[in-house]
Amino acid sequence: MMEFPFVIKKIHKKCYTNGKHTIQRFMTKSGHLNLQLSQVPYYKYFRFTKDFANTLVSLRWRWVTFMVVAANFFFYVAFAGLWMLDAWLSGDFNPAKTHNFCVEHARCFSGYLLLSVETITTTGYGYLYPTENCQFAWFTLMLSTIVMILIDGTFISIVFLKICKPLRKDGLTLFSKKCVICLRNGKLCLVFRVNDHLNKHAIESKVTIYFVGRSNVKQEDFHASLQEMEVTSGGMFLWPTDVVHQIDEDSPFWKLSASDIMSGKFEILVTLSGTSFVTDQFSTSQTSYLNEEILWGFRFKSCMEYDEKVQRYVVNEQDIFKLMPCDTPLCSASTLKKIQTELNQLTDDPGERN
Repeated sequence: MMEFPFVIKKIHKKCYTNGKHTIQRFMTKSGHLNLQLSQVPYYKYFRFTKDFANTLVSLRWRWVTFMVVAANFFFYVAFAGLWMLDAWLSGDFNPAKTHNFCVEHARCFSGYLLLSVETITTTGYGYLYPTENCQFAWFTLMLSTIVMILIDGTFISIVFLKICKPLRKDGLTLFSKKCVICLRNGKLCLVFRVNDHLNKHAIESKVTIYFVGRSNVKQEDFHASLQEMEVTSGGMFLWPTDVVHQIDEDSPFWKLSASDIMSGKFEILVTLSGTSFVTDQFSTSQTSYLNEEILWGFRFKSCMEYDEKVQRYVVNEQDIFKLMPCDTPLCSASTLKKIQTELNQLTDDPGERN
């Protein structure tokens, strides 16, 4: 059992009222971590510049687009200033000079800005072009070429990584919205369903579940306990698959009954990782379940069957996350085991009944 102090960013849209208390999510249904650092010393923000690649990949598209536009605009203006400086040193602004200009047909800043854009974007020179009469045109051309390669290479890589990164909203269609607790082989099990229809986690799939319990203390002394839960599903998610956690002595649900879960104050964090069939890239998706999203006495409906006409297995999309009620005792798993043990003893020794 491990305990970690967390700082919660309060967002009212992600708060759920459960009887007498309000529950704030640690993780949204789409997999976004609902945590925020506070009172961080200013010098620690420089760590984002040390890992600039991951910082850019983590940024939203609007900020990446803004940085691309800002970087190009900055270098267009900067190299326009260099061309203008070279022309000034070469005497292009001398009114008495009528020929042998450094930059032909450019007499104001807008002309040098157009020359800078043509040079960086390699569109080719037209009406405006440099000549051999410049002082350091070779340096400006080489530097602008290197800058162009760096800008294009950097932002093309960032865009490619962001496109290949799984979307936040994948968690809304990848995982079932509800968890269920039902009997499987005579034992209570916590079950949720995974539908990886895009096969982003199909190869070497691994599911990790954590139970996050909240201590009932004052807000300024808030603590949360994190406990890993064992699952029996994994390998390959080629079709809608039930992920099962068997509630045993090591499970945090061992002594929780149906009424305890309804009035509880906890959250289940789920992480699914695997390799894509299409791109052969590793992907990770997350979601979470509050106690109010755990339904006792339900099971997931079977959604796949074999069609003799088409000679294929067919998945009914409408039944993927559909739930069905089932007979389930309302007591905890520990109480159920005691009852089963007593019944087995009575069955094995009929004389005790008398």
